[in-house]
Amino acid sequence: MIRRIDVLSYNNALRQLSPMWKSSFAALMFLLSYTVHPVLQAAITLWMMSWCVVQARIPFRAYGMLFGTALLFYALSVPALLVEFGHPAAGEAGIFPLPGLNLPVYVTAAGLQRAGELLARISACMSCFFFLMFTTPFSELLQVLRRLRMPQIVLEPDADYVPLLIPAE
Repeated sequence: MIRRIDVLSYNNALRQLSPMWKSSFAALMFLLSYTVHPVLQAAITLWMMSWCVVQARIPFRAYGMLFGTALLFYALSVPALLVEFGHPAAGEAGIFPLPGLNLPVYVTAAGLQRAGELLARISACMSCFFFLMFTTPFSELLQVLRRLRMPQIVLEPDADYVPLLIPAE
């Protein structure tokens, strides 16, 4: 998949735009999508998807595969957000009590709301990141980071560096 992303980033319709402009745009939209209301986050998700699929002409299948794979990790974390153990607090009745278990397990409306808000935020932030990833080759991203004075050790790690190994006791 990395090779496919690399090919798409070199052959997209937004390739001629400045990598600094694309990076600034993606960073601004990322910050915005992290802080605004979930409805606006959904709008940012659709807007950034349209930038990638329509404007940059990234195939929807490639975009969808990567987006779906990333959302799979969200789906795996949803039970931790939804399921609560014990007895619900006063005024917080569980929506779906799970029968057949000795331990009281339930799902609350607050848990469903929290999971929905997190889905909106994750989708918006990922779409901003995918815009940058699909429209800007990695070598140009490194140039942007150099221009932003990122330390050299981050950009080009030393080949002679060997991490300190702690002997087993």
